Amino acid sequence: MELNLEQFIYLDRLRINGLTNMLYAWSYLSQEFSIPELEAMKILASWMNTFDASPVAERLQKALDTPA
Repeated sequence: MELNLEQFIYLDRLRINGLTNMLYAWSYLSQEFSIPELEAMKILASWMNTFDASPVAERLQKALDTPA
């Protein structure tokens, strides 16, 4: 699984505009980035595990530093 800033920003924007319950955001992520659903679920879980008020780039680094 490869995490990148663009995916985290996409998830932040999806949350802000309220298009979906974030528990189901993996399906949007999968479609937007043409990645398998399971990979999208893992990326979403990483995003959720690091979510706080920190800037998105800091949260991505936190996810990258956390063993899977």
